[in-house]
Amino acid sequence: MLQILQKLNLTIHDVFVIFLISIISYIVYVAIKYPDRALGTRSRKDLVGPKGFPIFGNAFSFLRRKTYIHYEQDLANKYGPLLIVSNDPQTIEHILKSDFENYEKSDVLRELGYEIFGDGIFVINGLHKWKFQRKIISRMFLGKNFRNLIYSSMIRKSQTLIDILTKYADSGNPIDLQDLFYKFTIDTFGDISFGVDFGCLTHPEEKSQFVTNLNYALEVMNERFEQPLWKFIENWE
Repeated sequence: MLQILQKLNLTIHDVFVIFLISIISYIVYVAIKYPDRALGTRSRKDLVGPKGFPIFGNAFSFLRRKTYIHYEQDLANKYGPLLIVSNDPQTIEHILKSDFENYEKSDVLRELGYEIFGDGIFVINGLHKWKFQRKIISRMFLGKNFRNLIYSSMIRKSQTLIDILTKYADSGNPIDLQDLFYKFTIDTFGDISFGVDFGCLTHPEEKSQFVTNLNYALEVMNERFEQPLWKFIENWE
């Protein structure tokens, strides 16, 4: 390297200056190319929202909030809803079946939940792979299977849920409905998927190892949504 510099009649100081000018030139170029959005993103003039900083976009605005959820709430309050919710059967069929290939999940979503969902139907892209997954799962919802497996399980767990609600109603004590419905979901999922009663509703003090691991995995995935530097933090830890 020193021989090359001597042939070019350059000193270490000259190399440093050239390197510094190159870095500054690149930063100026990127700032001009991305004047109000993050590096690597494309301009969307059709979407309302806060104007970002060159290169960094809205990263600083996000970091000032406690969590990503708080940031979303602030944006929704100022610019309107961020999500579109539909209960129209034709719309749902269009998105989940007829024109599924047009509504891809982002690579970011797949990466955030890969340890839980893998290449499952919730995060998979590609029409062929999705059809393969859907074909397997759809058999659960056939008439006989639905009645014997899903419907009967829902009835049993719903009765347990009703008994708990009745008990709290009679006693007048408050109840955490979010926690209760989560336990109902986990117990129903365990019964339908594995034929196992996790006992979240009947024996909440005796958590199964599966439920403990699932809760941990969901908490980690939740933190990933709220922490843009999650890769660095997890590798460091």
